[in-house]
Amino acid sequence: MKGLFLSLPSYSVTKILLPVIREVVQNGHEMIYYNTEEFKPKEDDINWIFRSYPRDALIYYSTEVNRGEGFWELGEGLLNTAINLENFLTEEIGREKPDYIIYSHLACWGRFISSLSSLPSITLFTTFVLDKRIMLPFLKKLETERTDSFDNVKQLITLSRKLDQLISRFRLEEASYDIWDLFVNSGDLNLVFTLPDFQPEKNILNSSFHFFGYPDLERKTPIPVKERDRIYISMGTVFNGDREFYSECITALSSINKHGKIVIGNQIDVSSFGVLPDKIELLSYASQNEELRYSSIFVSRGGMASIQEAISAMTPLIIIPAIPEQEMNARIVEELGIGIKLSFSGFNSDSLQQAITRISNDYKKYCLRMDYLRTKLLSREYKKEACQLINNHLKNRYQ
Repeated sequence: MKGLFLSLPSYSVTKILLPVIREVVQNGHEMIYYNTEEFKPKEDDINWIFRSYPRDALIYYSTEVNRGEGFWELGEGLLNTAINLENFLTEEIGREKPDYIIYSHLACWGRFISSLSSLPSITLFTTFVLDKRIMLPFLKKLETERTDSFDNVKQLITLSRKLDQLISRFRLEEASYDIWDLFVNSGDLNLVFTLPDFQPEKNILNSSFHFFGYPDLERKTPIPVKERDRIYISMGTVFNGDREFYSECITALSSINKHGKIVIGNQIDVSSFGVLPDKIELLSYASQNEELRYSSIFVSRGGMASIQEAISAMTPLIIIPAIPEQEMNARIVEELGIGIKLSFSGFNSDSLQQAITRISNDYKKYCLRMDYLRTKLLSREYKKEACQLINNHLKNRYQ
């Protein structure tokens, strides 16, 4: 069988999903993988054919998310991408004649083009499912804490108009599709690469949703606690360039005499921080899985990939969320007893120092909870199970 894999341009998405796609190909499928040029696999990776989205299309990048960005801004970016890719994807399907479309859950153009072409659709989720029955009450609560509600109304009106335009262009008048579906894009088969423990109200989802863990985790034995000599801070591209944030982190770690490794990206000149304390290292890049193995605490913005990597390494979390999805992740992390949530708006060196102290003073409790989730996370062969579900689904569809 031949599939087209349409991905959102995102390092975390490709990191989670490409091992799944590779497993599908190794089971005999032909696959064409679409993404922007920067995500082109290495030349020695011959598992699929890679095709870049058109350079002149305004592709939405996950790295463009701003701190505090609302879901409506995100939705507008996704819609613009779908509109810009319409002709390209229509031509690709006409030429390649695939048997199915498989796509990452925010790549709404996958949902639209599979509906237009009447092809089986398979959605791969890299976060919990952002069902509106879960998220709308949560967002309303967050909205009371914001002062830009008027702007949000204007954004919602703009988004509604663009969605109407897209539904017309893809001839989806008969389809049941509302604004919130932009963040779910459920297919005929829905595979969620997140432990079910992180899915709020899992019981409201239908039987087409199947839950797995992170599909390609390292299965190394955790390093003993006494050998974990550092606190690791990596906030992703959203915080790159935020020199003030990293200065507060340096102050917090040096005040409690902790060894810290801080990934600041490549937008800040390390020399701008002056002479660093002896135990502080600033890095433009680090191998996260390896750093987590030797870290006692991981400070993160709360992406699901990072959370599951921390669980695998048995490293408790301090999460400073930037967007609503991460805010929900952070609250679940606290509920599960594997970390602490800090507010970015109130973040300073004192709040980080206090969170580090809280975890350090009750470290065994956090590790026990981590161990419970790690056992679940590593108990199954998620790639193989997902591939079998895909094969069975397509077999039933084409019988």
